[in-house]
Amino acid sequence: MKQRFFDDLFKARKVRQMNERKTAINNITLHTKIAKSNVNFAFSKPHIFYHNTRDEMPSYALSELKELNSCSLSSDEAQNKFNGLLAEARKNYYERTKQKIQTKDEKLRISAVININENHTLADVERVAKKIEEKFGIQVIQCAIHRDERHFLKNENDEYVLDERGNRIWDLNLHAHIEFFALDKNGINRYKKRDWYKMGKELQDIGASELGMERGKDYAKSGQKAPKGLNRRQYATKRAIEDRQKVKIKDLNAINNELREHLKQSGANRSDYAKLEQEKKRITPKD
Repeated sequence: MKQRFFDDLFKARKVRQMNERKTAINNITLHTKIAKSNVNFAFSKPHIFYHNTRDEMPSYALSELKELNSCSLSSDEAQNKFNGLLAEARKNYYERTKQKIQTKDEKLRISAVININENHTLADVERVAKKIEEKFGIQVIQCAIHRDERHFLKNENDEYVLDERGNRIWDLNLHAHIEFFALDKNGINRYKKRDWYKMGKELQDIGASELGMERGKDYAKSGQKAPKGLNRRQYATKRAIEDRQKVKIKDLNAINNELREHLKQSGANRSDYAKLEQEKKRITPKD
């Protein structure tokens, strides 16, 4: 276990070095960010075990980075574990109720996609999975980390976001998958979507606590409505644009302060200050 931890930590650091080398060669900016904790659940796709192990390589993943991924079980091992959990649940449920489980097979597997940062390992993800299992009764099947996905950032108009040199920007899509079995050992369905939507706050708390990450915004506490769901690419693009705007605003404020100090030393009047504020407002990025 100790050796696996160090191997996985090495992979987490290696992906940064490989990407920086490739971006330098291709004259491409690499967008980095410290992600906030986020845990999203959905019913699993039929091929999810193969997706997680990369037995089925998606078009948006880079084959040369495949070796940097981590997975707790092979696709066959995960499928066998699912089959075993299902057989146990069916047996126990029938012994208790003398009835068969009514939940459809496609509703028995659920996937959690979790934000991670470069330092996180498979052991960290497995710790989150265990906490969720203990708290809510769903059973862990497979955990995986994907470090081989990235894309060129685009804005809302489907145009590439460029850096100060006019180069396109690569955004790493670091994330983890946890596959769960929806029934507990007694065959009781522990995943009903309407209930889990209400329990979202607890899930985000678990993710933030176990991964040592800043928690995502608590919309319930702030009284604001949560934004409509975005897919991973839309979310990454939105965050990248926001980050770049924050940097620009920070630089702009620094320049504005210098100019105000210069006006002060020059004995400027109120009209001069008003013109400066007007110009600052004109060039400040809009939300």
